[in-house]
Order: sequence, then C-alpha cells, then structure tokens
Amino acid sequence: MSETKSKITAKAADIEARLLANRTQEVLRPAMLVDSAAGFANKAIDLRIIELPPGSHSKNHRETREHIMYILKGKGHSIINGEKHEWQEGDAVFVPTWAWHQFWNTDPERYARYLVATNLPMVRSLGLDRTEWAKE
Repeated sequence: MSETKSKITAKAADIEARLLANRTQEVLRPAMLVDSAAGFANKAIDLRIIELPPGSHSKNHRETREHIMYILKGKGHSIINGEKHEWQEGDAVFVPTWAWHQFWNTDPERYARYLVATNLPMVRSLGLDRTEWAKE
C-alpha cells in the first residue's frame, strides 16, 4: 500500500482567514479544517467549521452522512426530522444519516459558529454521497 503525503496541521490564522472569506459568500460555506481539499489524506472523516450569520438559518436538507457538531459560539436551534432541539455554546448535536435537518442562529447580532465532523470521505469513496434539498 502506498502512503499519500498528508498535511498534519491546520493553523489558526489560516482557519480564521477562511471563515472571514466565507462571510462574503451568499450561501453558507464551511471552512474545511481536515479535508483532502485542504491537503490532508483523510479517508474516513472530515472536520470543518461553519458559521451562521446573525438571525439566519440553513436550508432544510438531508444527506447520506452523519454529522457530529460542537457549538463553539452562539445560540440557536436545529430541527432534525421535524423535532426542535435548542443549542448554545458548549453543546453537542448529532445529525443521523439521511435525517432532514436545518439550523437557526437565534442571535440577531452575532455569528453562531460550530465545529462539524462528518463521515463524508468514507461515504464518497463508497459512491454513496447524496444530498436532497427540501422543496420550499
């Protein structure tokens, strides 16, 4: 088995720069921390930070991957398979595979920030990556 050269660390200054750059985007975009696009040779899990602008929410969707989230800043709620779950800084949230989910930042003045690990690299390597968006 040949080894792929992999990046080992993601530096804080680079992460902050990506988060700030993402704030200019019209759609919610993650800052990838550990991912092949960021130079890592990860095969099973990835790690990202996502920010929700003040008073905003993500689109309702479901995916063939699991999410484990840790709330770094802010407060809000998620609706996962129709059930509302409140969260705030220091809480963890689990989104099961193929569960409808949507996230709200309930703070009208500050960004909510959360760390997210998914099994997307493994799901993608198996050819099973799929996302479905709810009709609005």
